[in-house]
Amino acid sequence: MSPYRAHGKAGLGGAPGGMGHMDGVLESMVCNSEQMSKDLTKRSLEVEVEFAIQNALRELLETKHLYQSVTIDFGKARSLLPQICDEKFQKDFTIVSHNRVPSQEGIDSLKNNIRQALADRMVNWVKGSWFLVDDKTAKTVAKSLGSEEQRINTSRFAIPSIKTFCTKCNSGPWPHNPARESGDRGYSFEANESSLYAQTFSIPYQCQSCKKDILVFLIKRDGEKLTLVGRNQFPEVSIPNFIPNNQEKFYRNAIIADQTGFILAAALYMRTIIEQYFYEVIPSKIIAEINGNPTGDELAELYAKTLPKNFPSNFPSLRKAYDDLSVIIHSGQENDKVRETFLSIRTAIDGHFKAVRLFKEMPIK
Repeated sequence: MSPYRAHGKAGLGGAPGGMGHMDGVLESMVCNSEQMSKDLTKRSLEVEVEFAIQNALRELLETKHLYQSVTIDFGKARSLLPQICDEKFQKDFTIVSHNRVPSQEGIDSLKNNIRQALADRMVNWVKGSWFLVDDKTAKTVAKSLGSEEQRINTSRFAIPSIKTFCTKCNSGPWPHNPARESGDRGYSFEANESSLYAQTFSIPYQCQSCKKDILVFLIKRDGEKLTLVGRNQFPEVSIPNFIPNNQEKFYRNAIIADQTGFILAAALYMRTIIEQYFYEVIPSKIIAEINGNPTGDELAELYAKTLPKNFPSNFPSLRKAYDDLSVIIHSGQENDKVRETFLSIRTAIDGHFKAVRLFKEMPIK
């Protein structure tokens, strides 16, 4: 039995038409997403959903490298659901009550229907298929496509401008805008037919300063996870000026390997920097006196003798960095923890070379 039937044939408001009519009105009102308060969802829920997607895209394209990922944080949007539900209930309660107050059962049913409709709408945006468009298109074309009950929406979301390095300007990061208008069907993408939320987008950007070459990113979406899986221009690798000239190529390769997820290769390149630098600095006559190929420990010991006498012992040590990199290589593992270790070793190596340069330029007696 309908929770509203206790109020008699006149329905909640005493209007003619009987319960069948009123039940139909209520069902239409709370179950059809197009009947929702558009200003509320547009001002709060949909805007927060789009903000979350834009923030994740910006983080991915500005701070991550190939095969690295970010997870979209929809927490703010989800936290708004109770507030929007309450506001929607107050508005709909006024419409359906008129001069009669519904039973508690009717009130609870109305609240539950509103809550479920909003939750379904949120799921539609988060789990459904997307069209990613430029801001101009987003403002002129309706955001959601299809809103029939139990249908997953295909939604349009505007991509953000980003800051990244420009190979033509050879500096940065510079602001980059969408390179061209997307059209109402969005930028090109490939979709997995077995899943509405498995998509791979091709997003073009252009430097706001020079407006020359188009930088295209390939972004894989798997639900709420975004992964950078390709780009048509690899970013320029900046080599610190304190890295010895003959080791710059190894340093560049170490960074590229790290940024593309090959931590073992990055560690090997970084250890090569240390080893080759030892050979460069230690007099070859001294190395020749060692029987067979010198070990890393032997080279590190000889290298320590080439440092200035007043070189602080608490400065980062190349010997320790060499040993730590060897641990990574011999572990055969590539994961987030190993990468964190590698980055700390790289920082230590940078610190050592900075100190060496400082002592050469400003010798302390």
